[in-house]
Amino acid sequence: MSESGAVQDPLAGWDPRRRASLERLWERFREAAGEVRLSDELVAERRLEAAAADRADLRDEVVIERGFDPSSQDGGPRGE
Repeated sequence: MSESGAVQDPLAGWDPRRRASLERLWERFREAAGEVRLSDELVAERRLEAAAADRADLRDEVVIERGFDPSSQDGGPRGE
């Protein structure tokens, strides 16, 4: 994006034949993928990873709040 907010053409200045070839290749990938885009899949994967990390953080907080020391040999209550 430029400062004016307009999207710039990433292929500006390319040889027209190479540009056309690349655009055909992109179109073939879009057709093969159907409605699913790679960026959508990556976003979904990152969200799953973030949710799993959040759940792990919550489990750690619960363990600490209940007075268990996860670093102890048996994982038992602190001070025993």
